[in-house]
Amino acid sequence: MFGLLRSLFRLLLVFTLVFWLFRWLGRMLSRTSSPPKLARAGSLEGQTWQGRVTRVIDGDTVWAEFGNGPLRLRFAHIDAPEHGQPFGEEAAAWLEEAIGADRAITVHPYELDFYGRVVAEVYHGDSRLNYWIVRHGLAWALPGDGDRNIAQAQIEAQAAQEFIWSERYPNPPWIYRMANQQTEG
Repeated sequence: MFGLLRSLFRLLLVFTLVFWLFRWLGRMLSRTSSPPKLARAGSLEGQTWQGRVTRVIDGDTVWAEFGNGPLRLRFAHIDAPEHGQPFGEEAAAWLEEAIGADRAITVHPYELDFYGRVVAEVYHGDSRLNYWIVRHGLAWALPGDGDRNIAQAQIEAQAAQEFIWSERYPNPPWIYRMANQQTEG
């Protein structure tokens, strides 16, 4: 009798663990929206998409609505300060203002990143937002990325000591993220 109760208890424990595991996985998967078929098929380079920004997440990431549904876009060649980092809120506010009331954007995608975001050049009218947010001193040009125009925009922003470059030792977002992962984990 005692052996039967122990077996039933173990079975109940296994079912409970499996239940919570699937529940946790479901929550994790629902946090990252999978891009529509439009972004899954092959290389994205050479395409041009028209859409509307629905939400600015931070200085280098937005949600945008396209014909096939919403996509999370990550601006190529740059890294903007995180929320909680100096000038993180300013970068998001600048991007919100630059997009304007009509929220219309043109996107030249490159690839999907590890998080399922479409890495892209993003334009509002003729304005290349990837370039201008760096030029205004609200994002870093990614080191070794190879986009000379964005690298030059950073040099000009540094010379003008705008926003992040007004600090003596600005902390790049990639260093900030690594430091926060170590303290959180």
